[in-house]
Amino acid sequence: MSLYGALMIGVSGLDANSQALSIASSNIANVNTVGYKAASANFSTMLASALGSGDVSNSAVTATASQNVTVQGTPVSASLPTNMAISGNGFFVVTKSPAAAGSANSQYYTRAGDFSPDASGNLVNSAGYYLMGWPLDSNGNVPSNRTDMTAVNI
Repeated sequence: MSLYGALMIGVSGLDANSQALSIASSNIANVNTVGYKAASANFSTMLASALGSGDVSNSAVTATASQNVTVQGTPVSASLPTNMAISGNGFFVVTKSPAAAGSANSQYYTRAGDFSPDASGNLVNSAGYYLMGWPLDSNGNVPSNRTDMTAVNI
């Protein structure tokens, strides 16, 4: 192994640890962000043979971030009666505009339930997305055709 190869292995280790520190810093910076899921650093060693050479000077290590967005966060109480949380599996369906509520291409999913009514009475979150849902019939039942969602208006 050459001196240059040994130094490059050390540099890749420092770079991987720098990436892991950046991930931890992001977790700390977003500790009070609604809906944020903490990331974890996953280290991977790249072997010399995987890089196309038998020389160990081509070995390296890398760190990648991963987030488990399906894990439930800690529910917190809120002052607004329109703030909601989902217990268990599921997402809120939201859209950018109440007019686009019927289009399946304009649907997005979130677990952040910080909704408040806008001037028209539609529930909108802090990112500006409108909550979508099914209009109930006169008996309070969910419609049998569940493809047509509308913006939730209170």
